[in-house]
Amino acid sequence: MTHTYENDGIYNVLLNVTDNDGEYDTVIAHIMVDTLSPVTNITLNGTLGTNNWYRGNVEVSLNATDNLSGVNKTLYKIGDEWIVYNNSFNITVEGENELQYYSIDEAGNSESIHSVDIKIDNTSPETNFSVNGTMGEEGWYVGKVNVTFNASDPLSGIAFTKYKVDDGDWKNYSGAFTVGSNGTHTIYFYSADNAGNVESEKNFTIKIDRKPPSVSLTAPKDGYLYIFGREILPTAFGKTKIIGKFTAAATASDTLSGIRYVNFKLDGDLLWMDFNSPYQVELPHAFPRGVHTLKVTAYDNAGNSASTGELTYIKIF
Repeated sequence: MTHTYENDGIYNVLLNVTDNDGEYDTVIAHIMVDTLSPVTNITLNGTLGTNNWYRGNVEVSLNATDNLSGVNKTLYKIGDEWIVYNNSFNITVEGENELQYYSIDEAGNSESIHSVDIKIDNTSPETNFSVNGTMGEEGWYVGKVNVTFNASDPLSGIAFTKYKVDDGDWKNYSGAFTVGSNGTHTIYFYSADNAGNVESEKNFTIKIDRKPPSVSLTAPKDGYLYIFGREILPTAFGKTKIIGKFTAAATASDTLSGIRYVNFKLDGDLLWMDFNSPYQVELPHAFPRGVHTLKVTAYDNAGNSASTGELTYIKIF
């Protein structure tokens, strides 16, 4: 005699057998029908960033349940070898780790294999910068400067790059920007990746001098008479006359990169280059007389220059 139990469950079976003499015997049996696979749930514990990237180790816990026969074992693998699960374990390797797992119950039902990617990134991103502008001298730029950042992160990718100029507010970097004001500027910057790793703050300096220096010829003055270095009086017809020995003098200033040198040109040719203040040069003698032009040009350390107008003078002796 056979009987089929189609539904899962636990059945109490009473079998009573009686022979022809009226003798009988009773047997009680417990029958379990379990055709359902167990269910395994996974719990991940770690510092979660964005896009499901973790920063640091990830603790994995597996919890299997089976309402009838019970769980026989749970297996998992990272790589090629299946391992029997006993307790929670840590995943520590950076990158994308594929974890597979399933359970088997006491009736031999096997759960379908589950798969989950556990992504770990413990390394901070790296940000490089480039500067594009017209370079003068001594590390000074003589025009506006374009700044570009390039951040890279081989695992979780870049979440954002931030920067600030001098003591300004932090800004999200979205593309090249321009620094144009004169002076020495410090650019601060850093990046963060999608796992939450934050790069150490970095900085670099940009020196900009777009302003020419100031220069003036203080002696001789236009339209004055000079005798042996002494200023006497304005001349009648506005011409500059110099009699005897005379030292020409100029002043120059630059509030940014500073004055590098001052040139004195006589009749268009270089007469003297002076690197130190006071800026001056003795004018050549003329016998018995000569007519000359004098011009002064100042250069700052960035390479900017400014000139006075040409002064025409008559030199006697």
